[in-house]
Amino acid sequence: MGDDERQDEQHKVVLAHALYLANLLLAPGIAFLLLCWCRRRWRGQATPRLAEALHQSWGASWRAGMLLVPLALSGLLLDPSRAVGWLPLILSFLALHAVLALMGIAALARVLADQPFCYPLPGLWRHRQEH
Repeated sequence: MGDDERQDEQHKVVLAHALYLANLLLAPGIAFLLLCWCRRRWRGQATPRLAEALHQSWGASWRAGMLLVPLALSGLLLDPSRAVGWLPLILSFLALHAVLALMGIAALARVLADQPFCYPLPGLWRHRQEH
């Protein structure tokens, strides 16, 4: 693999993990759709390293949504006049969101340092193919 191909691969790996973070912090949904588009577009020619980064970031985004969206929607079941029910919901949502964002920051830092990263979420603990 030449230097240009290696740099292109590195940019794509970084973009995949950056889109995970963007999905959590900047543009929920839009960044996830972009990540899905990248995953589909690059799947055929992806190196093992890029394929693993796409798998990890897409899987983590999907799992984060499955954790956060139902928690956020559960607020619709609460009586708006009873603040005592809202406090645990808001605190648990913020704590979970912060943990997921910190995982994304750790992933982005690792891939910027050209090291692999595996999100510590169920279903994503598999042996990575080293680059």
